[in-house]
Amino acid sequence: MPISLKSLQSSLAPTGIGQVTSVFWIGSTQGTNAANNDGCCCLWTVPASIRSVTFEVWGAGGDGGGGCCCHSTAIGSVGGSYAVTTVDTVAGRQFRICSAPSGCCTASCNGLGTNGAPSYVFDVNASAVIVCACGGQGANMQPTFTGSGEGYTCCWGRLGTGGYASCGYVICGTGGTGFRNVFCHSDQYQMVAGGFSSAGRLSPDRCSIWACQGCAIMKSNPSWPSGSGADGNACGGGYCSGQWGAPGSVKVTFK
Repeated sequence: MPISLKSLQSSLAPTGIGQVTSVFWIGSTQGTNAANNDGCCCLWTVPASIRSVTFEVWGAGGDGGGGCCCHSTAIGSVGGSYAVTTVDTVAGRQFRICSAPSGCCTASCNGLGTNGAPSYVFDVNASAVIVCACGGQGANMQPTFTGSGEGYTCCWGRLGTGGYASCGYVICGTGGTGFRNVFCHSDQYQMVAGGFSSAGRLSPDRCSIWACQGCAIMKSNPSWPSGSGADGNACGGGYCSGQWGAPGSVKVTFK
């Protein structure tokens, strides 16, 4: 029996929202996607007549690693994770909503990028984190047996509260990598991961870029929100800085 493609279609929108009363965002927007963005925390009080609220949360992407001389991508930085939860609520209930800041252009020659920060929602009345999106792990251009990568870093340990059971639905971030250029045996292309619902990117051939910076390689900002930063692959010459990870964001939908 033929199956229509439309019958297989699915929606990324959280289920059960119903008739939405209002939607707002906390944190950076794509137009302010830049290094060293401070992120945002605010205290939100539930308005009258509101009975349900959905929080969609994106953590910040990990930073790319800086390099010198002949460093190249080994373990690329990881995009921030995505989490969503829906809770019943009443007027007057308060939530502290925190959106993760962006990273920085890694000012180090050790090949390591900084881990991205988490975004989360804290229920003031219950004194508990109700949803959290982890920040992505920074790149590692010099992997060792003891420091080859952790996947990503989550905010449960940082905040010292909660557990995965209360984290709602979570999609972990993905990482970038490098692969050889068939036209240049000693060099490679770099794949940079995007965040949830955003695309990844492919860097130019670094065989032809001999004095470069990660921030210049991509010629654009990391994917917003949660995209990971490019590595500062060094092909000879001086120091190359890694690119910052994109900031996180929080979307609040209530009815």
